[in-house]
Amino acid sequence: MIDLDATSSGSPGPKGAAKDVNIPKDAFGLFLPDSLLTQILERSNEEGERLAAASNRTHIPVTLMELRAFIGLVLLRCCEGDRRCKIDDLFCGPFSRPFYRATMTKNRFVYIKRILRFDNRADREERRKRDKFAAIRDVFSDFNSRLAKFYTPSDCITVDETLRAYRGRCGFVIYMPNKPDKYGLLFRDVADARSRYMLNIMPYADKAEDPDPELHITGASNVVHHLVRPFYRTGRNVTADRFYSSVDLCEELLAEGLTYVGTVMANHQQGAGYKRSRHTNVNKVKSRCCKCTMPVCRKHSKRSLPLCNSCDAGPSGVE
Repeated sequence: MIDLDATSSGSPGPKGAAKDVNIPKDAFGLFLPDSLLTQILERSNEEGERLAAASNRTHIPVTLMELRAFIGLVLLRCCEGDRRCKIDDLFCGPFSRPFYRATMTKNRFVYIKRILRFDNRADREERRKRDKFAAIRDVFSDFNSRLAKFYTPSDCITVDETLRAYRGRCGFVIYMPNKPDKYGLLFRDVADARSRYMLNIMPYADKAEDPDPELHITGASNVVHHLVRPFYRTGRNVTADRFYSSVDLCEELLAEGLTYVGTVMANHQQGAGYKRSRHTNVNKVKSRCCKCTMPVCRKHSKRSLPLCNSCDAGPSGVE
């Protein structure tokens, strides 16, 4: 759960311990502290011992420094655009990167990658019946709760989704042909519209056998409410695309002290009555409560783009 006090009003930017950060290592420690890394370390070493016993080999325990170095190389691999390169090409060969070999050997990197675990293997299957994301849920929730703890967002936040490229063995890999990577893991998130800082993330993990209602959230409106709930009564504006937008959602957020702007699909204009405006090529739609307007902008000469807007009404009940 996100700390509600962490989303209180204030000037946008870092807050709390984040204000004292001077080097990347300190910033890294805010989101992945030693307590969380130690938990990952214990589970990974347990997996290493299990594999070593099964193959009659000796397990050399992974240290905390090695785990930090491994995570650093993974992040660097993404930042340098090397995520599509083979590990052999990164550590060996004429075009290899020297800082990979300077950090650890290729065999050690591959070994840590193989045994890396984030939960207790003993009760995983039982937890997976209620949550398919169980293998990483605890660590992910801890990380997610820290996002809004050290940053105060601006007056505008944005709800959207992102597909992280992944083609491994996983029961909830999504295929989206309109995305660059096509296959991957789907994450819905809310971010600061001005700085692009991520504030809250919700992974899509498909429906479990006996789904936990607090984790398995369906429906576009419910997803938006779940993501922006920590920002109720703050007077902020929420922006989303047409997949999430509807007149009902606009009214619901307005009652919770948030304004909303977003394009609307034709089948999401529930209960709205169109009212022609004086202005040329502009229509206005007033909702049942007469608080949300929907100006229809002409994106092209033969196409209209309805927008759901509650900014003119102003949020109610703002603290």
